[in-house]
Amino acid sequence: METDPLALPQPNSRRTLHITILVILLTIVASFTYGWWRLRRWHEDWNRLGPLAPSGGLYFQPRLELEVPIFRQADDRWRNDLLGNTPASLGDGARELRCGYGSGPAQ
Repeated sequence: METDPLALPQPNSRRTLHITILVILLTIVASFTYGWWRLRRWHEDWNRLGPLAPSGGLYFQPRLELEVPIFRQADDRWRNDLLGNTPASLGDGARELRCGYGSGPAQ
């Protein structure tokens, strides 16, 4: 029996498998190489000393200021109020009374 001269050639499944595996491996190697290169660049930028670049970098949230009245600890309306079970008042203990967030020991 003769082969049909007009028939399309059949793909070689073994060759297709080898090419697919090669492309996958090259993609993995390229991804790891790029990641390693980016990590090195990030590490160099992180450890760099000197002035900051005027543009680029990480995004910072814009500052948000609320229009609220200013309350001083020594205000005449509450300056003589006692601080808990102590003899100190708000006006006297301005150095001891601090915001609980990010406050350190009294100076």
